Amino acid sequence: MSHLIPTPGLVLDYVPCPGGARLVRAYGDDPCPVLPAEVDGLPLVQLGDYCFAAQQRASALPPEEQILRCVIPGAVPSENRIGGNFLYAVTLPDSLRSIGNCAFYNCRSLTGIYLGTNAHNVGSDVFLNTFALKQLTVRAHPDRPCGLFAILNSITTDIRVVFQPEDTILAAAYYPEYWMDVEETPAHILLQTYSGQGFHYRQCFNNEVPEWDSYDAILAQSGSSDPARVITLLALDRLRFPFALSETARKAYRTYLTENAAACIPVLLKQQDTQALSDLLCLDILDEAALQQAAAQARQADNAAFAALLADALQKKQPKAAAAKANRYDFDF
Repeated sequence: MSHLIPTPGLVLDYVPCPGGARLVRAYGDDPCPVLPAEVDGLPLVQLGDYCFAAQQRASALPPEEQILRCVIPGAVPSENRIGGNFLYAVTLPDSLRSIGNCAFYNCRSLTGIYLGTNAHNVGSDVFLNTFALKQLTVRAHPDRPCGLFAILNSITTDIRVVFQPEDTILAAAYYPEYWMDVEETPAHILLQTYSGQGFHYRQCFNNEVPEWDSYDAILAQSGSSDPARVITLLALDRLRFPFALSETARKAYRTYLTENAAACIPVLLKQQDTQALSDLLCLDILDEAALQQAAAQARQADNAAFAALLADALQKKQPKAAAAKANRYDFDF
């Protein structure tokens, strides 16, 4: 993943800016474009205001006579502007340093963003109305600077982050949704309060490096203030990819999953995440009743893969009973 190949035929409109180039807009037929690290020899360091927004504002664009064009060779260029509902995923280069205001505004089909490791300056309302955005994949080791802090703090909805510098996932973390309330006191002082632990999870960084101990310590509070369907996924990811996971945190996550794992089964079914279900079953924390309930949900969803995994887990849960049944004989004289 560290050597990215830009999408062939991609057409990029840009303007020079301090340190390199600012992308104004992109054209192409691929809804999952991979942006280049350079345009015409200039490092691509900025996404301009409203760059991928459903509709661009003329006031946010530079004068047309200042805009230059770069075409990535290898395919026939297209005049289809990439943005809005057409954009499904985007891979950003390591060179990128800044994301402009409303860059992904109203990109309602955008599900994932692939990021480099550099810190980002993030404008306002960058991800406004990106309701489908569920995952950020960062090409960084989970104990090194990753450039996530500003981006995560501009997303208030549930978001999963995957640390995948090469082909293997090294760590994954959920950052739950949160709400900010502003209250004015009688002395006309504005007080900010937060609902849910999502804001606190997003502060677990030190100089752009994730602080896993701080992240794991929040579970005690989030278990009572955040939806179980989210925290079970958070716990599952920490156990599946146990980077810098202490024994104390491991036990806490297992305990939470044992008590609440049934809440994440419908989510995994909706996502059709068979691998996550397999990993959950390998933890052996679901009792027979929970497995029976999950199997019923899989049948109702007509998901044969889930049903097969759960049936196998149920069979393993009852080895003695199955053996006793197999060795029971009826004699009819």
